[in-house]
Amino acid sequence: MGYELKPCPFCGRDAKTEITAMNQGIDTVLNAVVYCPACGCAKSVKFTNRLDSFEDFIKNLDAAVEMWNRRA
Repeated sequence: MGYELKPCPFCGRDAKTEITAMNQGIDTVLNAVVYCPACGCAKSVKFTNRLDSFEDFIKNLDAAVEMWNRRA
């Protein structure tokens, strides 16, 4: 996935995305986070949803990237 992430608004370093999956019973919960590994900045761009398809997960990652890139 080739996402264009703006640099961290606090330290100017490159941002990263992190994707994790966690089993909860028969469901899998996926998390998409955009953060700065240099200073730890992440704001509220973490999405945790029970997802029915990979397309739903991509929508959440897209939303996290969009929120990060809109930051002042």
